[in-house]
Amino acid sequence: MLTNRTRASLVQLLEALSSSAVRVLLLKHLDENLWPINTHELLSVTETADGTAMAGLLVELVGGGTSIRANAPAKYVFDTRLEDLRSNLRADGFEVIEGALVRLLPGAEPVARITDSLEGVFASSDLDRDGEIRRLLRESHEDLAATPPDFNGGTTKARIALETVVRRSAAKIASSRMVPAPDDRWGAALAFLKDQEVVTTVEEEALAKVYTLISSGAHVPRGLTDEQWALLARTFAVSGAYFLTHKHLVT
Repeated sequence: MLTNRTRASLVQLLEALSSSAVRVLLLKHLDENLWPINTHELLSVTETADGTAMAGLLVELVGGGTSIRANAPAKYVFDTRLEDLRSNLRADGFEVIEGALVRLLPGAEPVARITDSLEGVFASSDLDRDGEIRRLLRESHEDLAATPPDFNGGTTKARIALETVVRRSAAKIASSRMVPAPDDRWGAALAFLKDQEVVTTVEEEALAKVYTLISSGAHVPRGLTDEQWALLARTFAVSGAYFLTHKHLVT
């Protein structure tokens, strides 16, 4: 439901509360009776909890106001971590509004899973030995979670991550097949992947349109806020990177 980054932010907020308050919250929402309370267990139970249970926990924590804050030994630590969780939730496409966890963007949960899946794939992939793609994806999230959010930065870094996947896939395939490598540019690399039958013509056209749509200078579509467009553009880029990465792995 949440990216690992946001789940870590949730655990940090829980750790800002008294152990007894955390125990009650977990029992109430996740049906988990933990004692003693520790970071490892908190990460574990928040990873395996179902979406409805997590939504209830998030609503009470983020929307609980002074009643929750009263259980924090250090109020300033709680306040800082609460704002961090709110920011990360918004970067994942969620917000607590009027007692409910609301999606700012349809499909927020699948995108969170894809983002974390990419982190794992790139950690063991020759496409990202230097960690550059993972850095771009993390910084894209951080830009959207910043105060104030950097919507342009979040979109741009996600697009560059997609571009980097394409360029590196083309170079790796050219090397493995002992054919001339294309120019290290988006268009040439994508065309090369089509010529090498890594992607079909339809897939190439779809990826090219996504790239153009989210490139710098693209206007925010009418009816969307800057935030909604940034989240949507990042979704396009992350989904494209996921698709291409798995195409590369089976080629």
